[in-house]
Amino acid sequence: MDDMVNEDLLRLQQDEDYEEILSLSSTKFELPLSSLKLSPPVCVSEETPLEMVLEIMQEKRIGSVLVVSEYFQLVGILTERDILFRVIGKIPRWETTPVSDVMTIDPMALQKRDMIAYAMNNMHVGGYRHVPIVDENNHPVAVISVRDVMGYILDNFPKHILNITGQPFRGIHQQESA
Repeated sequence: MDDMVNEDLLRLQQDEDYEEILSLSSTKFELPLSSLKLSPPVCVSEETPLEMVLEIMQEKRIGSVLVVSEYFQLVGILTERDILFRVIGKIPRWETTPVSDVMTIDPMALQKRDMIAYAMNNMHVGGYRHVPIVDENNHPVAVISVRDVMGYILDNFPKHILNITGQPFRGIHQQESA
């Protein structure tokens, strides 16, 4: 078995694309966010009742909504984590509670011209799963999620990694929630 692995490694080292096979170039993360397949934002007003927000999130199968002012400027974000930690079991008659009572106020946002690396850094350091993308007037234009970043990484990884054979996962494959 070790001979087969050593033989494969030797073959890879002789391959001209060996460097590309082993690493993902950091220059891919210096590209602007606009180079990603960005999801359009789903926005609600500050007065929208939580019951309606949850219906929207379930219907669209999304993990967050952006909250906008009457001038369509970003004022908050409501995520599935906000609902789990701030609503469930904590607010009686939550259905009629306005989203502004439980949203994350003034979330960190980026612009389309910012590097992908900024989104990754902010997600990692801040623990965010969703980052709003706004224009120069703070109007939402998109949302980037951890899933979007992971898709970008996998789309740009060498085929040798994506086409790995075998089944390292031993459980039942189920789609994870939003």
